[in-house]
Amino acid sequence: MPENSTLLLLMLTLFSMLRLVKKQIANY
Repeated sequence: MPENSTLLLLMLTLFSMLRLVKKQIANY
């Protein structure tokens, strides 16, 4: 398994969390 895959997954998770936080802030 290449290291790139792990990095991509991490970025995706980070992006998802950021989006969730943005949504919560907008709701707040």
